[in-house]
Amino acid sequence: MARTRVRFGRVFLLAAALAGVVATAGGGEDVEPPMAAASFQRYVVQRGDTLWRIARRQVGPRGDPRPMIEDIRQANELSTAALRPGVRLLVP
Repeated sequence: MARTRVRFGRVFLLAAALAGVVATAGGGEDVEPPMAAASFQRYVVQRGDTLWRIARRQVGPRGDPRPMIEDIRQANELSTAALRPGVRLLVP
């Protein structure tokens, strides 16, 4: 049950961040919403990076990177796991 609460918490944060992005998209201002700034980091993909490696850095050696990979894919609307160097990702 604890895992479900964690997942709902992540979904809530993601939804709140996306709602903030949509709300500020039409304003013409180049300001990140406060929720996105607090819950996400920006990461520039380097040569040889994979979603697995990026997620592993976030969760540590004992954590399971699979939920983090899914969170990264959802936050960046990635349809595949292929990454190109120089692409900026939002990492929860």
